[in-house]
Amino acid sequence: MHATYEVHCIMIDKKRVTVVRNLILRLLVLMVGLACGGQVCAYDFKGETPGGVVIYYDINGKDATVTSGDKEYAGDVKIPSKVEHGGVAYDVTAIGQDAFFKCENLKSIFIPECVTSIGDRAFCGCNGLTALSFNEGLKSIGYYAFSDCNKLTSIWIPANITNIQYGAFAANSSLKEIVVDEKNKVYDSREGCNAIIETSTNTLIVGCQTTTIPNSVTALGRSAFFYCQALEGITIPESVVSIDNFAFYRCTKLASINIPGNVATIGPYAFEDCKNLATLSLNEGLKQIGYRSFFDCDKLESVRIPASVMEIEDEAFGSGNAMKEIVVDEKNGIYDSREGCNAIIETSTNKLIEGCQTTRIPNSVTAIGYGAFSHCETLKSLVIPESVSSIGINAFYSCNNLDTVVSMVKKPFSITSDVFYSIGKTAKLYVPEGTKKAYTSLEGWNSRFAEIIVNPSSRVGH
Repeated sequence: MHATYEVHCIMIDKKRVTVVRNLILRLLVLMVGLACGGQVCAYDFKGETPGGVVIYYDINGKDATVTSGDKEYAGDVKIPSKVEHGGVAYDVTAIGQDAFFKCENLKSIFIPECVTSIGDRAFCGCNGLTALSFNEGLKSIGYYAFSDCNKLTSIWIPANITNIQYGAFAANSSLKEIVVDEKNKVYDSREGCNAIIETSTNTLIVGCQTTTIPNSVTALGRSAFFYCQALEGITIPESVVSIDNFAFYRCTKLASINIPGNVATIGPYAFEDCKNLATLSLNEGLKQIGYRSFFDCDKLESVRIPASVMEIEDEAFGSGNAMKEIVVDEKNGIYDSREGCNAIIETSTNKLIEGCQTTRIPNSVTAIGYGAFSHCETLKSLVIPESVSSIGINAFYSCNNLDTVVSMVKKPFSITSDVFYSIGKTAKLYVPEGTKKAYTSLEGWNSRFAEIIVNPSSRVGH
């Protein structure tokens, strides 16, 4: 499934979302708010504050929830504690999903004590929001509630908050100070760390550019540093055992990272699109590297896979255009980089799962996996050995400088149309003598190359 998304409040680059799995689809649904998305939504009534701001409400029994209306909220907004409609008084107890979504002219918001919950994406994309006041009555903050509020510099979490969903303060480039009230029994910001930590699990769930991860933290939660553009460096202590999905997604200034040996798992998209990440140390003890964990890290030139790694998901290092060296530890029993091939091969299946611009596919490889060279713009030529009998979806997707492919396969097989999608416009495919007719009759081969040419003996091993 190919999808195109452009979401202002999280800045997902639509070009690179090629195959949407259930995980990313669910995340995007949460962030975009397909049910409302900041557009015109139904409301039960509207009321005007003493300051002249019109606020829209839904009725829930005896309570009222602030919702979005038919105009954008702007300026300084003070939410009242009580509102009246039809002769009935209602307590304002919630700010609903998407209520202030992308209200870029909103400058400040006052939230009264009676408000106990703030819904998903409620203030997502409020780039003009400079002042934020939480009161002690607040208990719950939803998914991406204050994401992409780029003028917020500080956050104070009151004592009564018991539920902060992931991404609540993601993508806030100016955020420098995060303080949790010392009386809060669910979260803390121990040792002046400028982060929110879930106390019972020692999981850091919200970080910022000035965060120092305490030695007592055992996990970095989902979207903990999501799109923290100002983060230039961070030390992950030995106490950390897992790095969750999207933890450092699009931390574009992060230049180096050392993953200590106690970290067993790196989740999907954890460091995707860290454009300046040039130095990566994966240490012995790491077991799992998730889907697109280091995808689009354009300055990363080399990677070493420790012997302990037991699972590498698709496109873990995809589109690393600077990548020239991939080495799997010789003691690894699951993967290898035989014959100095500069690739990751699944040993038991002889499937090449990750390649780069310098990869030379060994004659023992029988399959090229899903997205193995996807978006590798520095790949210019490639030889597919005779041993290969299958090529996975998106294997060479958007390798737009791939100009020469030499196939040594004498019994061509079917491939999907996206295997070589968006390769070089003048790309040529060289095939063994006597096979041209077969290649030209197969959809995935005949529709992507400018020319299919019988391979003269002088081109063997090109």
